[in-house]
Formats: sequence, C-alpha cells, structure tokens
Amino acid sequence: LSSSAFDSVRLWMIVGLCVLRLLLTRQHLQAYLNLAPKWVEQMKKEAGRIAAVDIQRKA
Repeated sequence: LSSSAFDSVRLWMIVGLCVLRLLLTRQHLQAYLNLAPKWVEQMKKEAGRIAAVDIQRKA
C-alpha cells in the first residue's frame, strides 16, 4: 500500500466515522430524553414532599 493510498483510506475512514456519528447522535439524544419521565415517576414514588425545583432539576 503506497503512502498516498494509505492517506486516502485514512481520510475516507475519518469521513465515514463522522457520518456514522452524526447518524447515531439523534438516537442517543432521544434515548436520554426518554429517561426523564421514568425519573419523575420514581421521584413521585419516594416518600416525603418533593419540591418542584427538584423535579425540574432531575428532568
């Protein structure tokens, strides 16, 4: 493998990985957002009074 071919392959791998990362970002962020209702339900089940600020901070 020549030096220019190696550089070309390396460049295309970087571009491909960047595209893959952009495609997977939405699923990653959506999965994180889906956790908020679970946290709120868990906090409601806990004993004691829960301040609205705590719920907002957690969600």
